[in-house]
Amino acid sequence: KRVNDKEGHISGDHLIKRAANTLISVFTENDIVRVGGDEFVVVLRNYDEKQVHEFIDKLQRKAKKNDVSFALGYAMTNTSKDIEELLKEADARMYEDKRKFYRK
Repeated sequence: KRVNDKEGHISGDHLIKRAANTLISVFTENDIVRVGGDEFVVVLRNYDEKQVHEFIDKLQRKAKKNDVSFALGYAMTNTSKDIEELLKEADARMYEDKRKFYRK
């Protein structure tokens, strides 16, 4: 939103494309879903928490290199947890990550 407001929608579109390409460089394209204007969900199957954190670290390094940033959240389950519950859990972590970013 800030880029759209300050630099225009074309710049905002370029930023979204850089973000999407950064995600694709870390995850497989089939695992990434764009759920809103600047919101993406990555669905990973059969990874443990250590591996998820390795993905997050790699994404943050590539994001910095590509001049984009992500507020990141995640949720994990080994059961048939409701997807809405998982999304709420990931959302809560994402907002905490966002709070930390803006405190800096």
